Amino acid sequence: MKNLVSKKAHTVLCCALLVAPPLWRASAADCTRTNMGLVPLNDLGTNTYNGAEGGLYPGGSNMRPAAHETAGIQEALAVRPLD
Repeated sequence: MKNLVSKKAHTVLCCALLVAPPLWRASAADCTRTNMGLVPLNDLGTNTYNGAEGGLYPGGSNMRPAAHETAGIQEALAVRPLD
């Protein structure tokens, strides 16, 4: 009998939670305060920020230079297990 009451209570509670509006729902975010007016580093191109040129690589470029690619591949191929 105790187990039956426990199952009924559990079922009623679950149904109530499904029907009730979520109480944990956060209010809408204020998106007007998310933009600081700054340009992302990779979108700066050859422009500068605090004297530093934009882009991920020299020349304001976001494309990896061929020399960097080759050097990275050579380093990766040189990796060997320690034991």
